[in-house]
Amino acid sequence: MKISRRFCLFFLVSCAALFAAEKKSAPAGAGFAGRFAGTWKADEGGAAGDLEITLRRDERSGWAAEPVFTFEGTRIPGAAKSVEIAGRRLVIVFDWRIQDTSGQSTVTGTLDGDALGGAYESKTADGTTRGTWSLRRAPAPQKK
Repeated sequence: MKISRRFCLFFLVSCAALFAAEKKSAPAGAGFAGRFAGTWKADEGGAAGDLEITLRRDERSGWAAEPVFTFEGTRIPGAAKSVEIAGRRLVIVFDWRIQDTSGQSTVTGTLDGDALGGAYESKTADGTTRGTWSLRRAPAPQKK
């Protein structure tokens, strides 16, 4: 069976085009990078507040998150323990402290364009609370 030169040339050009397209595609989870701001709301009890999550991708260590939420008007920074991104799904586990109460929250959500939202679960020594959260992509804060 004889293979034509045109076929070989077509095959090589096609492979080169596919390789170039693959190299130019965004890294996994690239749409998650940036600052998102919005609100959280507990399923029970009426508690609610603001929520901000800043996500950064580091080539060596993977994803990093900086969560900050308000509780009764006070800004509470969180310390991210893990960040998992798979496709459009996000899971962040972070620790926080309000006065003498330490807790850990897990937020799970989905990215849809510039919207990021889902559910959360927060655990303290007193029990577990659940709720929802909804964020939109926001500009980076102004440096002073």
